[in-house]
Amino acid sequence: MSPERSTFTIAPGATESVTVSIYLENSNAKSPVPPPVFTASWQWDEHYPYPQNLRRQLELHPKLTIAKAKTKPTFSNNWKDDWFSDATRFMLDHVYFYDPGCPSRKRLWGGMGDLTAEIAMKWDDDALYIAADVMDNEHVQNVPHTMAWSQDSIMVGVQIQRGNWWELGFASYDDRDDIIQYRNPNKELDTSDMKFKSTRTQGRVLYEIALPWKCLTTNTLTVGDTIRFTVLVNDTDNNPNKGFNYMTWTPGIHYGKNANDFGEVILGK
Repeated sequence: MSPERSTFTIAPGATESVTVSIYLENSNAKSPVPPPVFTASWQWDEHYPYPQNLRRQLELHPKLTIAKAKTKPTFSNNWKDDWFSDATRFMLDHVYFYDPGCPSRKRLWGGMGDLTAEIAMKWDDDALYIAADVMDNEHVQNVPHTMAWSQDSIMVGVQIQRGNWWELGFASYDDRDDIIQYRNPNKELDTSDMKFKSTRTQGRVLYEIALPWKCLTTNTLTVGDTIRFTVLVNDTDNNPNKGFNYMTWTPGIHYGKNANDFGEVILGK
């Protein structure tokens, strides 16, 4: 973590911004949570002997480099071969990610068996590939696809060109898999080649997704380019005292639509 300590002076009416960076040597299946706690201490008045203190938990604004695919996913429910060997992975496995828009609901998370997800990402010249291995004690999805967000599903936000961003939903029904375009910034692009497959077993749903670049942008992407991205997992249980909840990598989709809140994903080698 850098810096661990920062000292500065603020004039009356002025503001000061401090960015703290956390580096993970191996990001696979890791997440830097809970974030560090920021402690500020300052002297209110030179004649007042007691300092003022403030403690806040820092918010995460992730920046992730994802690997270029050695092989394309086969969409055959082969997590080990398709996603484990050459994808970059991270976890949504902490109460920090749970319902950030409604902190009072964090108490409803039942732990790892209630809702947890491992996210895997990779890319090549043709597409962005995303998989979500979701552990959920109860899968509920039976509403019309435009309302799929209100039950068990995942959503991704992708911004390639500033000001134009996609919001996509992926829902696993008993008889089909649906892709929902909640936000499409360029309806002239052909999105028919977007691909999604789910595989459900007891307590687990594997979502596998391919988003061809040609469906998202007319730009050509290459190593070193940065896109904005987030992913969230929606969850509904048949429990009237719990209702709808979600886990999200960053804000930007639920409780306010803002691509500036997405994480940064760098296309690596």
